[in-house]
Amino acid sequence: MTKNAWDLIQVMVKSGKTKEVIQSAKIPGGSKWASFAVPIFETPRYSVPKYTAEEFVRDGISEAQVSASDFEQEAARAKKYLGESLTEYLTDKKKELGKKEKKGPTDDRRLIYTFGMNDHGQLGYGDKSAPLPPKSLSIFNGLEIVGIGVGKSHSCVLIKGGELFSWGSADCGELGNANLKGSILPNRAEALKKYRISAVDCGDGYTVVVSHEGAVIVVGANDVGQLGIGEFSPYNHIPIELDHFHDIPIASVYCGTNSTFACAKSGTFFAWGGNECGQLGLGDQVNRPYPEELKA
Repeated sequence: MTKNAWDLIQVMVKSGKTKEVIQSAKIPGGSKWASFAVPIFETPRYSVPKYTAEEFVRDGISEAQVSASDFEQEAARAKKYLGESLTEYLTDKKKELGKKEKKGPTDDRRLIYTFGMNDHGQLGYGDKSAPLPPKSLSIFNGLEIVGIGVGKSHSCVLIKGGELFSWGSADCGELGNANLKGSILPNRAEALKKYRISAVDCGDGYTVVVSHEGAVIVVGANDVGQLGIGEFSPYNHIPIELDHFHDIPIASVYCGTNSTFACAKSGTFFAWGGNECGQLGLGDQVNRPYPEELKA
């Protein structure tokens, strides 16, 4: 007999029957438990020897009684499997579970689907396979997504409240964790936690975000000056706040492959980075390692 949510998760992992377990257990909000358990716990990293059919029946999983608050109580033990950032995130969000369930099923308009190339885990499923049909990234189901950034090999999601989650390649530090460690699952961008982020976009190997106050923070590849830090360099894996916009609040940012654009709250546009085809709109083909104002 399972005693709490953590025991239930262990059975799900060992049995390899996550969805079936969720459906048979009497769990408030079972669909939401499945939404985060399936992509996280059914990956090779967390695989363990499966139960036999007899063991599965013996555990009495169909009689399990699990409440929404159990995950919060067991969060400390779960850290060794999930990692601190994702555990904290799930702990906070599951506190809202009961309220959300009263409102009915997940709003389809808040689902995120990913598909395509996945050689660096940029689809966020917990592995590097690439399913042909679009697949829901269910870890974010029911949350209010306010921004999505997609690079060649990494992805970012911004949720309401200013938290940024990233996954995929980190060869240039583009995930915003102040290191070069990639991830096949969404995790909070640790080196950007101090900012309340309002906008995000991604280029090839780099990420640009805007804070609630209008500051621009950049991280990742910089070979043609796409970070706008005033110099050319292979990459910078430590996020940098651009001094150029200290007195110019920015509203939004846009990234090409290696070219970056920003729109100030005043309506003024700035461009920097790769310009080999004149894509910056500055009238030449010279790369810019610093932001320049676009003038009509």
